[in-house]
Amino acid sequence: MGAPTSRLLQINIDASFFMNSRSGGWGFIARDSTGEFMEAGAGPLTHTSSALQAEAQAAKCALERVASLGMTRIVLETDATNLALALQSEEMDQSSNGALFKHVRAFMNENFAQCKITVCPRTCNKMADCLASFGVITAASGSPCFWRQAPDFVSALVFDDKPGDGF
Repeated sequence: MGAPTSRLLQINIDASFFMNSRSGGWGFIARDSTGEFMEAGAGPLTHTSSALQAEAQAAKCALERVASLGMTRIVLETDATNLALALQSEEMDQSSNGALFKHVRAFMNENFAQCKITVCPRTCNKMADCLASFGVITAASGSPCFWRQAPDFVSALVFDDKPGDGF
């Protein structure tokens, strides 16, 4: 994950999904155009039917949080190519997750002045992946966690990620 283009905030998202338990976790990290940490979040997923649904839920949770903080010009970055397709077109609207995709697209249109979606390799999404794994752990409480400073378990990744590396 590199620094986003000028004045856009970069929001990296990811999800963890376990088919046997139909559960998982979501995570996101928000950074400014210089790559500085701004916000992160993680939370549990329950009653989830697929990895794609988990990724869409991660997008929904992250978008809701950053919109509530007044972040309206963003790049939403995911390592899930199918999610990017589902959020940029109506191509997957007839699928079992179609209503969720429509909801997320409508939310983006209503709450963001600019919302660009990009796909990155998994190797560039380590911070969001780490946060999604933490989200699995929060399942017992059922509540999401949010940070205004990089939590210890991702801070090394934040500082290792150089602006321009994956953007």
